[in-house]
Amino acid sequence: MQFLRRFFCVSILLIALPLQAADISVDTTTDESDGSCADGDCSLRDAIDTAAAGDRVLVPAGTYTLTIGALTPTVSMEILGEDAQSTVIDGDATNRVFDINSGPITVTIEGLSIVNGRSGRGGGIAIREATVVMRDCIVRDSSAFNAGGVAADQSTDLTIERCAILDNLADGNSGGGVLVDGSALTLLDSTVSGNSAPAAGRVGGGIAVFGSVRGGGGPSTVVIRNSTVVDNDAEDIGGGIYVGPGGHSVSVSNSIFANNPGFDCSPGVTSLGWNIDSDGSCNLVASGDQPSTSPDLGPLGLNGGSTPNYLPNPGSPAIDGGNPAAPDSGDATCTLADQRELVIDGGDVCDIGAVESDGVPAGSGPPLPPAQAIPTLGPVGFLVLLLLMAVLGPVALRR
Repeated sequence: MQFLRRFFCVSILLIALPLQAADISVDTTTDESDGSCADGDCSLRDAIDTAAAGDRVLVPAGTYTLTIGALTPTVSMEILGEDAQSTVIDGDATNRVFDINSGPITVTIEGLSIVNGRSGRGGGIAIREATVVMRDCIVRDSSAFNAGGVAADQSTDLTIERCAILDNLADGNSGGGVLVDGSALTLLDSTVSGNSAPAAGRVGGGIAVFGSVRGGGGPSTVVIRNSTVVDNDAEDIGGGIYVGPGGHSVSVSNSIFANNPGFDCSPGVTSLGWNIDSDGSCNLVASGDQPSTSPDLGPLGLNGGSTPNYLPNPGSPAIDGGNPAAPDSGDATCTLADQRELVIDGGDVCDIGAVESDGVPAGSGPPLPPAQAIPTLGPVGFLVLLLLMAVLGPVALRR
């Protein structure tokens, strides 16, 4: 009888474990907060507020205009839109769109646009002490006194992958597009363009890197790979990227910094090789670097993707100018897929910047790394577990 009880309890536990996380489907674009998704409708705000750790919030195509403040995830979750062109979260120029400020949680935001945010710091999204992945997204037309688009503060670990950070404004201080303060930023296959810090003496139109200004963090760490930082501006210096004092680590590879008034980089960054700058300000002295070179890019457009990007013109020095080593074999190498999720054609050398000019769909180029199997308890393991419990259980009871 004791064995059967143990068998029953363990069986229920093993069956229940995989069912803990849930998908929560948003079914209205109206911004409401009634604390329930079981009352006939489920707003984006209610889906986020009622989610349990590990849940996925599924956001269909539509424009979700915020009217009662920022969205505030408080547990680890994924927020997944249809794609960045069709799923739009609009701050209505009065609200920050996302405020992630609940300690060490992990949040993924994917396949959506964050637009028209407004706040004092981090108009589009403000993050503190969290791990956040932003993927296949757009942050656009947002503004704040500091950090018009994105603010990563106080030991945040932020990854921005295959995104476009466009036309954001720091209207009183610094960091038009992205501000990193005592935190880590990994920027992959992304475009940062049209962002501005126009106030007198202000810096970092595209990206501004500081440390410990808001406390709780030390020097910042920034890694930029296969990204394009162009046409941003700052009234003082660092139109493309500004790196403040404090021992920050900023490394760049296979990336473009061009046409950023106030210098592409101020001061220079650490080049891992195969970069282009247009004005010679980025301290590009590593293998494959092309300082003081025009990247010769076409106009901003989708170019077959879901987030705006710059395609190199024919004859551009960015074409086949990247690291010839195997993709994704280190921070100095190219990423395997570009901002549009196209991969390097087999035997080709990657391009510099966020877009692979002759990229091909996955499966046409080099094979993707095999998926890693998730360990599970198979039938044999289950039987072994039951056998051990049957043998050891009575022993434990006798003690």
